[in-house]
Amino acid sequence: MQRLSLLRSIVAIVFFFSMLGIIFGLPLILMITIFPTKVPFDFNGYILDADKGEVIFLFAVIYAAHCAFTYGIYLLKKTLALFSKRIFFDLKVIMYLDQTGKCFLVSGLFWIVPPFFYYLLANNELKISIDVDGFASPIFSLAMGFFFIVLSEVFLMAKGIKEDNDLTV
Repeated sequence: MQRLSLLRSIVAIVFFFSMLGIIFGLPLILMITIFPTKVPFDFNGYILDADKGEVIFLFAVIYAAHCAFTYGIYLLKKTLALFSKRIFFDLKVIMYLDQTGKCFLVSGLFWIVPPFFYYLLANNELKISIDVDGFASPIFSLAMGFFFIVLSEVFLMAKGIKEDNDLTV
């Protein structure tokens, strides 16, 4: 269980920094909306003209993606807390794992789809770019989302098998 406490500590640190992003992200979007000419932006190597409503929408969607990711980390924290209490095959664990996966899927999709439409509508160019930055990659977020959904299904099957074994003894 020593590794579990290490994992809980790492997830708590990631959650803390994700919450900082949520706390400072909303005022940043409001600042972009109110003072668009005061803030020069560089988004994935492109200078964005903050006078356009599309940029504000793009930042709002990316902020929503970050919120979904942070909520997924929060659910993972709750799951690990149940694991530390030695609660493994409970419906709460299965539900938390499934919801964590769905949050990571939504986060990954929000990081990929809106920039595609931004470049299509604002710049009239068809551009798909998926940056592979290791753990910060949207592809990694999608993969982790599917992993947690599959893991919840495995836990659900294991719960059923455990209940069958408990009835046969």
